[in-house]
Amino acid sequence: YNEETKYMTYRWRDFPAGGVEAYIGAAIGDSITNALTISGTEAFVRSQFPAGTPEEIVQAQVDGAVASLTLQNTPRSLTFGYVGDLDGIGNIPETPGVYGNYNEQEFSNTSGRLVAEYSLDDNTNFYASYTTGYRAGGFNGGAFNRDTGTGDDFSEETIASFEVGVKSTLADGRLRINGAYYTYDYDDVQVSVVKTDSGSISTDVVNAAKFSTEGLELDVAWLATDTLQLRAQYAYTNRDFDDYPIYLGLNIPPSQGLTPDNEYNLIMDWALLNAGGNSLDFQLSAAYKDETVSINTVPGNYGSGTNPVPVNLDQATNQERTLVNARLTFSRELEDSRSVSLALWGRNITDEEYRTFGYNYGPSLGYAVHQWGNPATYGLDIRLDL
Repeated sequence: YNEETKYMTYRWRDFPAGGVEAYIGAAIGDSITNALTISGTEAFVRSQFPAGTPEEIVQAQVDGAVASLTLQNTPRSLTFGYVGDLDGIGNIPETPGVYGNYNEQEFSNTSGRLVAEYSLDDNTNFYASYTTGYRAGGFNGGAFNRDTGTGDDFSEETIASFEVGVKSTLADGRLRINGAYYTYDYDDVQVSVVKTDSGSISTDVVNAAKFSTEGLELDVAWLATDTLQLRAQYAYTNRDFDDYPIYLGLNIPPSQGLTPDNEYNLIMDWALLNAGGNSLDFQLSAAYKDETVSINTVPGNYGSGTNPVPVNLDQATNQERTLVNARLTFSRELEDSRSVSLALWGRNITDEEYRTFGYNYGPSLGYAVHQWGNPATYGLDIRLDL
């Protein structure tokens, strides 16, 4: 049994008449079109300033004192600004109707787990379990519900799960096979969405009505010889939103996010040498994942505030990938129970190119950003245990 209370007090402030200009230095050039942050070597940064720009302004950017510096696509047209006095931040007027708004939510839940087991023999065990659980709701600190004059809140989610499986050890202990089938059923599931309304972008938590998951897991380990072990792991996941909140009258088909439909790992551990206090071990592994997307949905709208046109923005996928890693380790026992080891390793040795996380910035900025996985990477580890 759990009881929780969540609180949120909003401390929003708005810049006074005249906007942010009241808190930044003088501007040079025209209004910003497609702005890009200037970064790079000192020589490059200096080359971006119009002729005649005061040296103290240029040096401020070089020293990192300028908070923001932007460059137009038009050559030699520059706009820049810097925060003049952070100590004066308290003088920015409080946002009417929002600043100081106090919110509170109380949650309580009783959950449990029931497990049944059956041992076929000393080496094989079957089991089944039923579990309920919950996660408390809360508030989105970056959003405020001006229609109701209250904090932007989200509710608790609940889950009921069922799982059946088997765990076994066969072939005189040289073979292990574990498998499971499971289902998850959520009510009011909490999902993260990117909102791109009113010229701004935010990440909020909202409640979808119902969400279900079913999956299979398989884990096999085989000691092929006294020095060679092979392992394989596989997971299949099928996730569906049975119901999802409508956005400005638009039915949104959400994705299942960062969980791939299929993924597997293959691992080989080979003890090449073990004699006279010396050992040489080699590991080779491959990990595969289906393509995914990073965020369930990215809703936005085009048009005027009185006639918005809702859209569910496309997202670039995180591509399917197979990452291959290798590691060769030499270890030697020294006197007085000390040891030393040297490991030569490589990650993503096939140099797979793949995205890992990103989202669409929406109608206001009009492009998507993404992080990419590390390229082929190699290294040497040296460890001395004293």
